[in-house]
Amino acid sequence: MTNHQIEAVLTAAAVARAYGPDVRRLVRRVLAAGVRTGASELVRSRREHAGEEER
Repeated sequence: MTNHQIEAVLTAAAVARAYGPDVRRLVRRVLAAGVRTGASELVRSRREHAGEEER
């Protein structure tokens, strides 16, 4: 490996270490928001579906 390649690997490792926790937290928040949105959509669709059956 050349010095440039080693420097690039070390830089990437430092960036991953510095921003890894923030990225992980952001991904978890996005996934949690998706789950909440999906759950509320399921509840809404079931209510609409139940309302159609009563008619």
